[in-house]
Amino acid sequence: MLMEQLRPIYTIPEHSDEITEYLQECKEPFLFLEKDNQLQAYVELKDSDGIQSRKDLELVSTSMHNVGVIQPDQSFTLPLIFHLMGEPIVIVHDESESPIGFIEREDVLIELFQREHHNANLLKILLSSIPMGMFIVDKNERIMNSNDKALQMIRSTHKQVVGKSAGEVFQQDHVHRVFTYGETLLNQILITDEMGILVDYSPIKNGTGEVEGAIIIVQDLPMLNRWQWK
Repeated sequence: MLMEQLRPIYTIPEHSDEITEYLQECKEPFLFLEKDNQLQAYVELKDSDGIQSRKDLELVSTSMHNVGVIQPDQSFTLPLIFHLMGEPIVIVHDESESPIGFIEREDVLIELFQREHHNANLLKILLSSIPMGMFIVDKNERIMNSNDKALQMIRSTHKQVVGKSAGEVFQQDHVHRVFTYGETLLNQILITDEMGILVDYSPIKNGTGEVEGAIIIVQDLPMLNRWQWK
């Protein structure tokens, strides 16, 4: 369930300038800044090297203005999903609208894909709205969904690819590296008798860094395609 991925909000009070202790104690990937007892901004701790003061943190922080907010029993709608995808985190509020934790964007995506049989139409709309070819791969390395643009580029059908091992459609060693090592692979050229495409492989990781799936983005190689299949 989505709430199992809830992570604590670790904040630095507004008037605290001695932040070394906070940085050392925080075990989460994000640290939050408060102002007037409200969450003002967040900082990805991977960007905190050389930070020595609150002012330094503020310089590398991102405003909470566009961060999505949900409640534990929130239903996903298409506008909400697009809003949530704009930032790397989502804040969770209780019934009194007080923040109780945050969830990373990837965990929201994983939950949506795992609920695919309950949200089939929603996922199809989401995929069809993306202006590029996309395949969703589950943790067993099998293709669980795609959009029409992706199918056109590999000259196949939904029935032919869904449930199939991603390594049978794309390069097996690339799929293996994504799932075994969590690597992101960009601009990989794949040429077969049926297609010529540029492929990006991106892992979907959970809160502990384990790979729960992958997104494969494909683009046409138009010059090659015009020459090969005219």
